[in-house]
Amino acid sequence: MTMRIHAHADLAGDYDLRELDTVRLDGAHEIKTGIVRIAKGTRSPVAGLRAGADHEIAYVVSGKVRVETEAGVRFASCGDALVASPDIAHATTALEDTVIFFALATRCTV
Repeated sequence: MTMRIHAHADLAGDYDLRELDTVRLDGAHEIKTGIVRIAKGTRSPVAGLRAGADHEIAYVVSGKVRVETEAGVRFASCGDALVASPDIAHATTALEDTVIFFALATRCTV
């Protein structure tokens, strides 16, 4: 599977529910959620690519980022959702001050 960016679409009607992806979680997993704020020009990680979870879902609350993967470069901005699984190594660079909500699913060590 690759990283996918779901661009924000204009509202279609009074109630517009759009399914984006289904992520299957086999075995014991935990899901960590949080918010990251990235200042314009900041790259994470500073060099190279990294994968921090088995499955990652993110929503760009505000701002714009460049997302690099081994498959290429994509851009995501306010209202876009990103889905990466499993273990898609990537780097994120803020093109403007950015706020992202994320959910990371990882295997529990039992």
